[in-house]
Amino acid sequence: MVAPTFCFRSEIFNLNTHQFLLINMRKNVPSIVALLLGAFAATSPSLAQAQAAVEFETKQSLNSSSARKDISAVWQSPQQGYVIDMRERAARLYHITADACWPDAQLEKQSADYYAFGRFNAAKTRLKVSAALGASETLWIRLDALPARCAKQADTSPTAVLRALAQTMDEHFAFFKERGVEWPASVAEASQRITNASSDAELYEVVAKLLGQLNDPHVTLQAKVDGRERRLTTGRGATLTALRKAFDAQSKTKVPTAFLKDWMSSSQSAVNKQLLAGTGRTALEDTAFWGVSRNDAGNVGYLSLTRLMDLTAKETVADDIDAVDALLDTVIAACTAGNPGSSDKNCKAIIVDLSQNRGGDDRVALAVAARFAASGGVAFTKQAVSKGAVDDVQSLSLSPSSKPRWLGEVVLVTDSITVSAAEVLTLAMRTLPNVKHIGQPTRGALSDALEKSLPNGWRFTLSNEIYKSAGGELFEARGITPSEVMTVFDTADLFSGQSKLLTALVAKQRAQ
Repeated sequence: MVAPTFCFRSEIFNLNTHQFLLINMRKNVPSIVALLLGAFAATSPSLAQAQAAVEFETKQSLNSSSARKDISAVWQSPQQGYVIDMRERAARLYHITADACWPDAQLEKQSADYYAFGRFNAAKTRLKVSAALGASETLWIRLDALPARCAKQADTSPTAVLRALAQTMDEHFAFFKERGVEWPASVAEASQRITNASSDAELYEVVAKLLGQLNDPHVTLQAKVDGRERRLTTGRGATLTALRKAFDAQSKTKVPTAFLKDWMSSSQSAVNKQLLAGTGRTALEDTAFWGVSRNDAGNVGYLSLTRLMDLTAKETVADDIDAVDALLDTVIAACTAGNPGSSDKNCKAIIVDLSQNRGGDDRVALAVAARFAASGGVAFTKQAVSKGAVDDVQSLSLSPSSKPRWLGEVVLVTDSITVSAAEVLTLAMRTLPNVKHIGQPTRGALSDALEKSLPNGWRFTLSNEIYKSAGGELFEARGITPSEVMTVFDTADLFSGQSKLLTALVAKQRAQ
């Protein structure tokens, strides 16, 4: 998704655990210097004042000389629990809670192309930053000084680490109710099991249980325990749970990632054989597969996208958008008689298959949806929340692409694997009258994953943003239910993939 600071929006398989799970990852996490470079100035409001209505100036580049001159200040992001000290040449980043504050050198070193633009309030005391002129924004507030607790040595004892985790989650996690968790009671129970004499292994088990009950794909934990890397991820969904069982039931493939790769390859081969008569083609670093199912009764286009990031070797969002646009140029041309702009279509419909899509970037998602849009409008809204600091609701718009568009019928396919930015693409596509959504409900993890660390160096992520449809509906924890629910992956025959469903959909389109 177009993300707030330091967030992750998609999934890859975990190579460092015996669990058949997915880790939330996002490329291009912004460096603190890039984020705030030349952005800040002047006097300080309180955090409470930050919630008042404030007029902001026109968005501008944060790399301008006029912006850079005011960099020396301390800034806080209340919705994300970050403090950054920019008064020295080397910026320092801290995580802050009601009772504690600790540095995070790893996030200081990360860099990316996010937050190139910003807009100040008139007093230059607050700044909203974003990756692009039309992207979502993150609020930063100027402080008078570094909070006193940030200047102290961080307490790394087991009880302090557990308390830091509990407070961070309490202050920033947005979905305790939706996930059915009584957080205070869970923390009280966990606290009874940890003392300052507890081992790292004991602490990890308690923290993993505390986070695991949320069953949220964007809640993860990474820790080094007794010299071994350990990871927790949750919220697999029905299809991935079935794949885990299938992996456990066989002995040929030893590595979960290889098993997943084999499954996806088998699914693609089945679609290519049964639907596309062997004419299917891969694209976008083998993350996309497309073709046209040809028949005298009518042709039907097919496009499978398995992620919405890392679509080129260049690894920038702009390059990803260019690459997906180039692919859509080809797909639309193949489905359109004459020139790509002709209204005489030789495909009855295009199937857009997101059933194996594990997310990526919201900007890429919107770029895809724009190629099927006849008119513009709100695609979804998002709102960062934290205890006592609710951010503005931001509306993200879908505008028709200036490139050739497919305005004929579109069949959108999702499954429980469909997650994160793929769910954002689903929201955007569902606003279009020419799109019919079929398949299984999505995973229900739309929020960006906010990256955090703990005083002992362990890292975790959490969901702190409320995404809603254009109509104001919340799908977190329950998923986006298609207008027509159909089985996508048969758990009794997983390696046939989605070919049975797709064959039925093509036949239905031809019969119309």
